[in-house]
Amino acid sequence: MVDIFVKDKKLFVKSEYDRKLLEFMRSRPKRFWNKEERQWEIPENELENLLPVIEGYDYIIRYDDSREDFISNTKIDIGKPIIENVVPEWYNYKTKPFQHQIEGISYGLTHDKFLLADEQGCIDGNMEVDAITEFGKFKGILTDLFHMYISSLDKNKYKILCYIGGCLLDYYPIDKIVYSGEKDCYGLQLEDDTYIIGTPDHEILTDKGYIPLKDVVDPNFTTYVYTQDVNVPTFVKKVKAATLYYVGTKSVYDIVMKDPFRNFVANNIIVHNCGKTKTCLDLSQIRKKENNVRHTLIIACVNSLKYNWYSEVIKHTDDKPYILGTRYTKSGKEYIGSNEDRLKDIENIGRNRTIDDCYYIITNIETLRYTKTLKVPLKTKKNGSQRFKKVTMFPIVEAIQKQIKDGNINMIIADESHRLKNAASLSGKALLALTCDYQVSLTGTPVMNNPIDVYTTLHWIGYEKHSLFQFRQHYCIFGGFGNHQIVGYKNLPELQAVLDKCMLRRLKSDVLDLPEKIYIDDYVEMTREQIKLYEDVRENIINNIDKIKLSPNPLVQLIRLRQVTGNPSLLSTKVKGISPKFERMLQIIEDVIENGKKCLVFSNWTDTINPAYELCVDKNYNPALYTGENKDTREQEKERFMSDPNCKVLFGTMGAMGTGLTLTAATTVIFLDEPWNRAIKDQCEDRVHRIGTNESPNIITIMCKGTIDEKIHDIVYRKGKLSDILIDKEEDIFKNPKLVNYLLSID
Repeated sequence: MVDIFVKDKKLFVKSEYDRKLLEFMRSRPKRFWNKEERQWEIPENELENLLPVIEGYDYIIRYDDSREDFISNTKIDIGKPIIENVVPEWYNYKTKPFQHQIEGISYGLTHDKFLLADEQGCIDGNMEVDAITEFGKFKGILTDLFHMYISSLDKNKYKILCYIGGCLLDYYPIDKIVYSGEKDCYGLQLEDDTYIIGTPDHEILTDKGYIPLKDVVDPNFTTYVYTQDVNVPTFVKKVKAATLYYVGTKSVYDIVMKDPFRNFVANNIIVHNCGKTKTCLDLSQIRKKENNVRHTLIIACVNSLKYNWYSEVIKHTDDKPYILGTRYTKSGKEYIGSNEDRLKDIENIGRNRTIDDCYYIITNIETLRYTKTLKVPLKTKKNGSQRFKKVTMFPIVEAIQKQIKDGNINMIIADESHRLKNAASLSGKALLALTCDYQVSLTGTPVMNNPIDVYTTLHWIGYEKHSLFQFRQHYCIFGGFGNHQIVGYKNLPELQAVLDKCMLRRLKSDVLDLPEKIYIDDYVEMTREQIKLYEDVRENIINNIDKIKLSPNPLVQLIRLRQVTGNPSLLSTKVKGISPKFERMLQIIEDVIENGKKCLVFSNWTDTINPAYELCVDKNYNPALYTGENKDTREQEKERFMSDPNCKVLFGTMGAMGTGLTLTAATTVIFLDEPWNRAIKDQCEDRVHRIGTNESPNIITIMCKGTIDEKIHDIVYRKGKLSDILIDKEEDIFKNPKLVNYLLSID
């Protein structure tokens, strides 16, 4: 056995006596024999030469923090010079852009196909801000404002001082406050002793526009920073930048402002945040006029993002968006139809005025995965029998290809493209089959767990011409059993050079709302059978509302409606296949496990949690179960989850697992459904946020779009008074007509 340990750019090699290996070691110019440890030490770059020598031997390669080391060695330089503005003078922005957005548009106008890795910087939570809250004026540190904001039931009243142009400051509404954890920070001090502490990539308003904090102080030129005039608080002044210094790790935040003023004042200095969505929309608007782009196709690699894009198009442009497969029920309710409906929409581009009037065509990556198997006749056998060959077709991809060929689709935007890590998957194959004049790949993490993950994106935008096999051979070091396991990487500077040619990376914001808990709303769409069942149950409740009010337990009817969105097989055998919620749950769990983490999964009902648990058993995820039905074994199950590294998921009901337990081994909490009020959900979430918590947990709520799920979520998080009604007496729901109408979507 040859033991190879990689640390501090060295290989530490231990082995029993082997003449071939000994001769190799002695031939290395920078070798060292450690007598005490009885091991050889050679430079890390010798690994490529060592592996052929020990081919056929039993060996193991261990890395010391190799994942972090790889990431740090392949960071993209975010301090590149400001790109020359080539945005045409005739273009009028619907919402005001900032320097980084103009740079992104300019970069896109000079690159027909490119990768936009847009991120967002943050500032130290101890920086002072000037704001208006529901309690009146506030002047204090950002951390305190943050806690006031997240606990508020009326966030619309929160405003913060921001720069509105010229020399003026004024209060403007906050969209949200985000927390980014602990990050390395720098301090920028001005000549008047004003200072700001933040991440090096957070942009500061200067006389040269918005530029990253780490680039404000330059020995070759003088930079003036825009600050608040303390003598006239609503005015700005310019102060010379003096020094930049490292301050260590800080808890950092950012405030996201509503358009058009995406900036705010912190410690009297004007900073701002950004968004890549607007950059792409403005770029596509210019392409539309200058390059005669007829339609831009937006492919969301996360299903729920298509709804975000829809609203962003309306906000930032004067064009209409259209989501493929949009259909309406007899009552006028909008829903997303089947893959056949989406296929018809693609085929009707150029022939259907409703679609042609919409410049932006939006869909999700799952649409492209739609396949059909055809029997293709082969030559007849001598005995006269007909032979067939099965061929898998991608009808929607082929229809899009035809529209591209006909000139109806000229630009494609692929959002969250880093999720397409596997080029051989149906999604990867589908995206790679779509190429047109202009392609933009959007991501916040262009290089994920290893360099292989970036292959699909690079190949799609045309900067990687080799096959996946050739790409792996060039950038990966193989070893382990059968010499097929990736044990390291090589030629990374070359891969970095390729990324530098096609990628524009700006600022970073990789978290959402809370420091203690990061909340994520994850939407899925019901199947056609599920939609029919949901409407049948809903109509039955509406038609029998008076009888239901008099029944012993009227709430049961609403529970039935909620269960349709989670596990419809409870109510009908006609709904086949895995529930969309379960399918999304498995995807999230897979991501959690891939990152070496653990998670909890909650539901109100054992009838929902049990089949979800069984799905993970079938996937060999080694899950544990904690409900009211397994009281004899659930404590052992809990201990197994907390202590066994191979047990990655713990399933439980809110009633059994929601209180009294410490489950800090988990970093993610998944809700398949929600309780009626916030207090119960908070208790469930707090199973992972207790003494012993090492990081901010992700709280993911999976909801079916356009259903009672969204109504309850709205009650839990935004309609505090309605939630209060439900805390003690849930049966009182039917005594509140407005609440019933709201839950059942009755106008």
